[in-house]
Amino acid sequence: MCGNICEEYQPGMHHMVLSSPIAPCLIWLGQVGCEKVTIFNSLTCQAFVDLLAKATKHKGSVMIFTENENEKAKKVAQTCAAKELIASARGPTAAEAQVGVLTKELEDARNRIALHGLTAQLFDEKSQKGTSGDGAILVCPWDPTFLYCLTWNGAWVWAKAVQSGMATCENPPRTYEYLTIMNKARVYHKDTSVNDRVKM
Repeated sequence: MCGNICEEYQPGMHHMVLSSPIAPCLIWLGQVGCEKVTIFNSLTCQAFVDLLAKATKHKGSVMIFTENENEKAKKVAQTCAAKELIASARGPTAAEAQVGVLTKELEDARNRIALHGLTAQLFDEKSQKGTSGDGAILVCPWDPTFLYCLTWNGAWVWAKAVQSGMATCENPPRTYEYLTIMNKARVYHKDTSVNDRVKM
């Protein structure tokens, strides 16, 4: 490629370029006119020679340089960012989607089990505190004259409200759903006369 000059500079070039510890870090860039070829194996070297053969003046240059560490870090960061972008853009794989669905189903099942446990706990606690008979007779916290029987359905709605933070285990929720259940399960005290019931 370079005529007789190769033989003259070969020993020094061999020592500096090929045998030095920085040889693996060197980048060989061949250029013929506007065409550039990075030379790293025999095929790319042949491509550079082919470019020289096609050129009208048959002149080319080879630059040997090392990459700047900052530039190298920047390229690595760009490559990683591009890979992450491609991975996020393609969406989850079928296996990942299946794992997501199964995880959600497992979480829902755990929540349902916890809800059943809380319902049973509320029903049991209130049954022990309440009066005897058909279920526990409770007093409405915001209206002491209002008595109602705690049903399993009522305990279920109460437990859901406790889970969502709308009630506590001590005080029932004041939601439309629970108030409807309370009204359906309303109990009148045995000593209360018919006239007193009308006033209530």
